[in-house]
Amino acid sequence: MQQTITLSAKTRTVTGKPVKLLRAKGVLPAVIYGFGTDPRNLEIDARAFAKAFEAAGESTLVDVVVDGGAPVKALIQDIQQDPMTSRISHADLRAVNMKEKTTADIPLELVGEAPVAKGQAVVITKVHESLEVEGLPGDLVSQIIVDLSGLTEIGQTIRVRDLKLPAGLTAVADADDVVVTVAAALTEEQIKAMETAQVGDVSQIEVVEGKKKEGEEGVEEGAAAPAAEAKEAKKEAKKE
Repeated sequence: MQQTITLSAKTRTVTGKPVKLLRAKGVLPAVIYGFGTDPRNLEIDARAFAKAFEAAGESTLVDVVVDGGAPVKALIQDIQQDPMTSRISHADLRAVNMKEKTTADIPLELVGEAPVAKGQAVVITKVHESLEVEGLPGDLVSQIIVDLSGLTEIGQTIRVRDLKLPAGLTAVADADDVVVTVAAALTEEQIKAMETAQVGDVSQIEVVEGKKKEGEEGVEEGAAAPAAEAKEAKKEAKKE
């Protein structure tokens, strides 16, 4: 059973530009909305929220206690971060109906040792960082374990259907979607060959200069003479 994560919050009356002053005091502006609650502006201790978010992510329930009232079951729906410091600058909390299924993206966590990596260099790639699942809010977890111990050959894959999902959860993604791949690592010779192929061998480039055909200039000059004569004839006709 997962440990209950509790967030204490207060109703926030400060909005607009003055919110910057709250952040400077270590207060995180937030909003809560969703099942059984009217949208409300909140303020939460920034450090407490960061700790809760690290534990819950966006896929684990938190109990939000506003102004000392009854806990509201909610998910951290979204966060905004300062582009300069990467600190969380705002949070959205979505209250959920515990009896109604919902969807969530749950991070994938690679665990175990892959036998294929023993004695040879391989590249194990996690194709997707998270998996979208459906289930009751109470069944959601903070991460889904991907066991690598079954990878014994190069070219082998782990697909969605191979994952052991926690009870009550089903994958929204296609069962054949690839989650993890195994490939042989490139040798130094292969890397050098690829670099050479990209740059190319300039010694093989031939510069071809255009040449005029013999008599080409004479043809052009000869063609220009009748045109000049016709122009003069038109001038004479106008004078008349």
